[in-house]
Amino acid sequence: MLDCVESMEQDDFLLKDGTRIPISRRKRQDVKIAYMNHLLGL
Repeated sequence: MLDCVESMEQDDFLLKDGTRIPISRRKRQDVKIAYMNHLLGL
């Protein structure tokens, strides 16, 4: 799923097709760590 993400912004993901997916405030830190790990190939 993260392969479809163009960028992570403050409150949402911007997908390559222009769709925005909101990020839960409660899960934001966990999601940010997962996204960074994905970008780094970890």
